[in-house]
Amino acid sequence: MKYIFLFIISLYLVFSCKASNKTIDAAIILKQINKGEDVYYENVTIQGDLDLFKAIPLVNEGSGIYKVYIHSALVFQNCTFQSKLLAFDKSEKDKRINLVFNKSLVFTSCNFQDEVNFRDVDCLAWVNFTASTFEKLFNAEGLKLHASNNYFMQCNFKSECRMQRLFVLGDFNAMNVTFQLPVSFQKSVFHSNVQLSNMKSKGSFSFSDVRVMGSFFMNYSEIEAKADFYQSQFFGRFEWIGGKSLADADFSGIKSLDNLLLKETTFSGNINFENAVFLLAKPDLTGAIYESGKLILK
Repeated sequence: MKYIFLFIISLYLVFSCKASNKTIDAAIILKQINKGEDVYYENVTIQGDLDLFKAIPLVNEGSGIYKVYIHSALVFQNCTFQSKLLAFDKSEKDKRINLVFNKSLVFTSCNFQDEVNFRDVDCLAWVNFTASTFEKLFNAEGLKLHASNNYFMQCNFKSECRMQRLFVLGDFNAMNVTFQLPVSFQKSVFHSNVQLSNMKSKGSFSFSDVRVMGSFFMNYSEIEAKADFYQSQFFGRFEWIGGKSLADADFSGIKSLDNLLLKETTFSGNINFENAVFLLAKPDLTGAIYESGKLILK
């Protein structure tokens, strides 16, 4: 009986290992989406471009506008994407094509070895990229997030990351995120809270001309190049406590309607508040450390 039990366990381990190393073709996933099936994969490698525009026929909405509606939930856990993941807005002759996700979009602990493009995509349900790594370009420019919670926590962006013109209705949580190269959130609109605490930005960090309706947190975050908040509007509390700014920090022209806390943060370059407007109180720089540069408050 003992040997039979060990044999069964051995078979289980063998098949488990095979399953964890399984490779599937992107075309199989596209067929599932075309049938309206929810997609769930764990511990697999996806080969070939996953071009989601090839999954569903276009819907003509008039005036040269076409939509692709994805009715399947897409859930991938601990998966590797060897090629491109494409869902971006396309413009063809006399056509503008936009993709809409009606269900959850989940990629947790995944590795993307090629470009990921969600430019101008509409996500109507939960979006979660927690603990994923992006080896090449991640383009989320113009991405619209409609869910109450959206997660990019612990992500590692090793290449260019474009997040300009984001439109986020719910909370945006990117705590413990790492940007290896410059990142831009320019002209984004956040209708709720933004969480960027413990962020590591090894390039410049552009958060200029942004509107944040809720609170903004980037406590203990470190930015190695310029931190740019030029002309942004913060309707709720702003916290960058215990962080590090290793170059210039530009807050010129910002509008702050609540407390702006920069307590115990280390600044290695200039801090510019020129033409800034503070409705409730001036910035709280209690315990801040000025290694060099100067504070500009006009």
